[in-house]
Amino acid sequence: MRNKTFGERIADVLIEDGLLLPNQLEEAVAIQKKEGGRLLKILTDKQFVTDQDMAFSMGRCLNVSPVNLARLRVPEEIMGLIPREMAKANKIVPIARLNGKLFIAMADPTNVLAVDDVKRRVQLDVVPMIATEKGVADALSGVHGGGTDMSQVLRKVSDEAVDPANVEVQAIRSEEIDIDRLATDSEDAPVIKIVNLVMVQAIREKASDVHIEPFQRTLKLRYRIDGELIQAESPQKALQLAITSRIKILAGLDIAERRLPQPHASRFYPASTSPSDACRRTAGSASK
Repeated sequence: MRNKTFGERIADVLIEDGLLLPNQLEEAVAIQKKEGGRLLKILTDKQFVTDQDMAFSMGRCLNVSPVNLARLRVPEEIMGLIPREMAKANKIVPIARLNGKLFIAMADPTNVLAVDDVKRRVQLDVVPMIATEKGVADALSGVHGGGTDMSQVLRKVSDEAVDPANVEVQAIRSEEIDIDRLATDSEDAPVIKIVNLVMVQAIREKASDVHIEPFQRTLKLRYRIDGELIQAESPQKALQLAITSRIKILAGLDIAERRLPQPHASRFYPASTSPSDACRRTAGSASK
């Protein structure tokens, strides 16, 4: 009788924990035999198992503690213990230093070479923990860390924001918006701070694009970093017009024009950033 592969062992744990059905495993195995690929990736790609459940079951199988990076705020001094490029290459996030030990979250805690490299670098005992690959990527891109200011600003304006139940009505009547009032709203202190934080974060993470995407009841803020769109904490839908108007004002665009694209260039110069690094292109469109 052959020994089970690592993927098959994880699948057994998932079934034992009630997170995967036997017929789903059979379907995934059939796909693997027909098309190739890793069994665990097939399970998540088919959405039979969530990434978080997969990480928890892998941790159980490997006797490694799981960690949800989305719920952590890692101090800058801890993040700085491992060079950024090294952390990205090995999908590692340092999360805590305690009693001469450095606790790190890893997408692959079986990567003993990476653990040894970190140990040599920091001159501390290293305790690996397991996290989802997306969680690691988001943390390294600054989506979870460094978001405290944005969270505080969003909480501050939440009581004054439009009731979400009225958002659809607001969208229907958007053509009746008073342009003078819109310009005034865009100069409101919280709106200015939100836009500044969005831009500073983009520069800090060397994002090539900032996407502020309007949906029926929500806004979605995403940064394009190294060719990949990374989700960030988003402002409320009620602030959509004020935020886009603020960006248009900064870029010298016509805030009354909401149908035609308005390409323009803007420059942002945070104190810690050189002008060559701080250029960002701004484009307005009818949907923004």
